[in-house]
Amino acid sequence: ARFSLAASGMRRLAAAALAAAALLRPASSECSKHIRFGTFDEANPYAALAPSQWLDDDEVCWVYYRQLSGGRAVAHLDSGELDVAMLGSTPYATAVARGAALTAVAVLHNKG
Repeated sequence: ARFSLAASGMRRLAAAALAAAALLRPASSECSKHIRFGTFDEANPYAALAPSQWLDDDEVCWVYYRQLSGGRAVAHLDSGELDVAMLGSTPYATAVARGAALTAVAVLHNKG
């Protein structure tokens, strides 16, 4: 018999792995800088950053805010409410074409 995990089983396994990672990394008690990061509810590797606190240290803590759309994330970046955000190629290109002062750091995947 072949072993396979259903989608719900994979989600439970991923959630358990993330919870274990969060327990292994102690939370920083006092951070001198908070980086506000806009994320989306997508199954991408960066989704493990928030619960694992992997990027946090004694001086810098990352704070994650779920965004409803790329356009809203651009608006929050433009207003200073976010420091960094994951954006799709279409919202990014549209914002830059309209004159938004954004810098692409990396491309996770292209859509649109």
